[in-house]
Amino acid sequence: MLQVDSMFFPVLVAAGVFTTGLGIVHLMIPAIVRYASAIGRDEGLPSVGRVALPGGWYELRRADLVGLTWVMSNAASYVLITIGVVDLGWAFGWRGIPIGLGAVWIGGWWAIRAGGQFFLGRRSADVVIAAWFGLLAGGHLLLAAATH
Repeated sequence: MLQVDSMFFPVLVAAGVFTTGLGIVHLMIPAIVRYASAIGRDEGLPSVGRVALPGGWYELRRADLVGLTWVMSNAASYVLITIGVVDLGWAFGWRGIPIGLGAVWIGGWWAIRAGGQFFLGRRSADVVIAAWFGLLAGGHLLLAAATH
């Protein structure tokens, strides 16, 4: 079994467990943060707007926006769970995805996620969350550099 350098082993295990857990939690984020209550119901209200699509317009209802939050959250869950499983696999010797290439991709993903935190605000919790995700990005980029 080809394990990573002992310095990276605990980091990959911790990152893998955290990321897989976060992905599982994200499956329910729209319910946890009560998007449906925040967005409201369609009864008796006009649409929230429309989006131009090739060949016509797509009328947006509040129910569409609630559905969109579920689609996006579940897509994020899929990526998070996959990243977590890949990190755990790398820690224990799996090399189905080369570490150098995969770690750069994962590092970039975490960097985008870290910067995106500031769309939520700039409260102290947002800064801490962004910093944590930034550490995950940096750790993966260091891993990529160490494997070349």
